[in-house]
Amino acid sequence: MEPNDLDLWQLVGQLDPEPICMFDTGYRLIAFNRAHDDEFLRIYGFRPRIGDVFPDLFVGEQATLMRSLMKRALAGESFTVVEAFGQPDRGVPRWEISYAPLRDASGAIFGAFHRARDLTTDSLRSRTLVSLVDARRGVDDADLRHVVGRLDDQLRDLDDPDTIAALCARVVGETLEVAMTGFGTMLEDDETLEVLRGWSVPGAPSIVGPHRLSDYGDFADLLRRGHDFIVDDIEHDPRTATTAASWRALGVRAAVNVPVLEGGRYVAMFFVLCRQVRHWTPSELGFIRNVAERARLNIERRRAELDLRRLARSLENQIGERTRERDRLWDTSVDLLVHGDFDGTIIRRSPSWSRTLGHDPAFLEATPYLELAHPEDVEGVIANMRILRREGRSTRRSTRLRHADGSWRTIDWSLSPNPEGDGFNAVGRDITDRLEAEASRHHLEEQLRQSQKMEAVGQLTGGLAHDFNNLLAGIMGALELMQRRIALGQLSAESQSRYIATARGAAVRAASLTHRLLAFSRRQPLDPRPVDVDARIADMRELVQRTVGPTIELETPAAPGLWTARLDGHQLENAILNLCINSRDAMPEGGTITIAASNHAFDDRAARERDLPPGEYVSVRVADTGAGMSEDTRTRAFEPFFTTKPMGHGTGLGLSMVYGFARQSGGQARIESRPGRGTIVALYFPRHVGPGEAAEPPADSSYGANERAGTALLVEDEPSMRSLMAEVLREQGLEVREAEDGIAGLRILRSDAVIDLVVTDIGLPGGMNGRQMIEAARPLRPNLKVLYVTGYAESAVVGEGLLAPGDHLLTKPFTLDAFAARIGAMTGRR
Repeated sequence: MEPNDLDLWQLVGQLDPEPICMFDTGYRLIAFNRAHDDEFLRIYGFRPRIGDVFPDLFVGEQATLMRSLMKRALAGESFTVVEAFGQPDRGVPRWEISYAPLRDASGAIFGAFHRARDLTTDSLRSRTLVSLVDARRGVDDADLRHVVGRLDDQLRDLDDPDTIAALCARVVGETLEVAMTGFGTMLEDDETLEVLRGWSVPGAPSIVGPHRLSDYGDFADLLRRGHDFIVDDIEHDPRTATTAASWRALGVRAAVNVPVLEGGRYVAMFFVLCRQVRHWTPSELGFIRNVAERARLNIERRRAELDLRRLARSLENQIGERTRERDRLWDTSVDLLVHGDFDGTIIRRSPSWSRTLGHDPAFLEATPYLELAHPEDVEGVIANMRILRREGRSTRRSTRLRHADGSWRTIDWSLSPNPEGDGFNAVGRDITDRLEAEASRHHLEEQLRQSQKMEAVGQLTGGLAHDFNNLLAGIMGALELMQRRIALGQLSAESQSRYIATARGAAVRAASLTHRLLAFSRRQPLDPRPVDVDARIADMRELVQRTVGPTIELETPAAPGLWTARLDGHQLENAILNLCINSRDAMPEGGTITIAASNHAFDDRAARERDLPPGEYVSVRVADTGAGMSEDTRTRAFEPFFTTKPMGHGTGLGLSMVYGFARQSGGQARIESRPGRGTIVALYFPRHVGPGEAAEPPADSSYGANERAGTALLVEDEPSMRSLMAEVLREQGLEVREAEDGIAGLRILRSDAVIDLVVTDIGLPGGMNGRQMIEAARPLRPNLKVLYVTGYAESAVVGEGLLAPGDHLLTKPFTLDAFAARIGAMTGRR
């Protein structure tokens, strides 16, 4: 527990209305009450602040005196002095100041209390009263001064308030030769005086007990106002004549009652009672008042000192209890607790270190912390110490510490610098088991995903075998019939066209199936370019409307100010068309499909919710008013081959293709749906910053023109495919040089041959693929035009399916018309 604990000041603030403060061993104020604050402002014109060095608030000899008094208290001495402190222009009051040291649980002094009382008015009054004492019955001024001086000496050694009151009462009674003297305390009703102890001559009746003031006369209000009540003759004083019987019961004819005030409130009374009529002289009255005031001051001082001692004991007990409580927490904590220096030295560590790491305490004391840390974590530990020292802010990090069995335990640390700036405190929690459990869970989840993937592969194998067998049967049947009719000389032009159309249609459907598979696996090669999504949606409206039919209302609201997105425009159109077909199927009785686009800027939180990197995106949303999906269906909708359509009415690859396209484009796909509330599929694509989509006039697909267009290098390992492609290139007016692998192609590119265009397969034999060949030739031919053709996509070749700017790609199988159109676009023949 620290000495500036604010809980402790709650006790100090309730002590009494006198100025009180508490300071530490550096003489710095750590607490003070309102009375201290107000008195300092009255005397010195400003208010002290927590943390001020108290002696420095004074000047000259007063500063030196105050420091010496505080030094005595910090040395362990409890004492009371009377000294003058103030300013000449504001007054220099005399103060009665009491000090008491404060000790912690170990007995060490961590500060002291200072309590002050303004005695200026009281001292002047006391000196005046002493001067008024004159001789009576042989007692002169010298005798009275001697009595007061001897009384002061006796009071100096007394601590008990009751003993002080009894002594003062006896001295007055014996000196003035009266019957009874003593002190009474006013009870809460403010009308009753309780006499607990007094002095009296032998034979006098006892006055101990409660007494109602009104039974003795009408003088209570006089005492409350702080005035003495003096009666020379009870029987004849009009204030007591009617109550003389009460006085006679005590054997009293004359009395002096002096009120005792605390904080302006009447709390007690010093009484002097005489059996005979007595004319009280000023000297006698002055003496009574002087002794009564001395009694009051000494009693208050002793009570204050006792209060300070009790408070100090209470504080010490609280400190001890809180220290024991802290030690219990320290000893029983499961977490690792530590106090250390910024250089990494551990000053104190909790026993949980040994329990967690398995090392005995002696080993831990002798081993620097950095030697326990994993070598890969040492630099991070040092960086954290730097943050604590330089920036003074709390920090967190995980560090692996070596266990006694040689394993590593991962400790999650929370570190905070000490307020004094001389080190740090930290709490560490062992999260090794949690991390291992998470890793085990991830492993099990990965096994489950692998199992699901294998199940999907099994479905894929069966589905592909069935679909391709049907398609191959159509192609083979058409070719077989053509061959049979040719052999019989019965092949007419009409039947030839029919057989060719049948075979070609089957081949196109097979190509469509492979494209869907590639999109699902997110290995489909894309040709990402800046795309005006709003314009694409508008261009597709007529096609979509024809596809979904007249029972569906189609809405395509414009999106002014829509950002340009970077994606494959043709694949976007395919994705939108697929989603619209799904929406149509969900609304057999008709409904509304809305295709809309909008801009989005996602911060860390919003992006994390959508499993995206933070940034700017363009979204395309396809919404319908159909039957909607259950939660189970929604969560499985992107799974391959999952479909709710009847057998033979869906492959379950449509949404998988859309999802694969969005993810491969650097974006995301999400579904929002509830039964009876329709479905919304949102696709997010990264924003493109730069020139927008360029208009691309239709290319001339005719490949019969023989105008000279330059020289093309054709690199293809399949002879039949190479032969057909070379023929089309020549019909496009190109001179063709051929190579069957990447090494042969690179040899030509490194020669002096003029090459205007390269057409190359990506997957080539011989250890060099088409992409590697082009990269090797780029330094020599930086402006080379390249058309990649491929029947599959390898992420290692095309970088997750994205081509470099300026490159073109054509996916096998393709029609010769499409090949010729792409060559025409690249050579400028439009």
